[in-house]
Amino acid sequence: MPLTGGEAVSLTEGMPYDNQPRYSPGGSEVVFVSDRDGSENLWLIDIASKESVS
Repeated sequence: MPLTGGEAVSLTEGMPYDNQPRYSPGGSEVVFVSDRDGSENLWLIDIASKESVS
């Protein structure tokens, strides 16, 4: 859900366990914990492009 409210939009998809999301200070990215690479790690996703990096 956008910081200002509105409709929720999924940023991730598939089988990984993605949890504990937090907005970046600027609000353009979200950091979260995921097991998508086999073990739990921190991931960062750009909200606009939905591109993520570990």
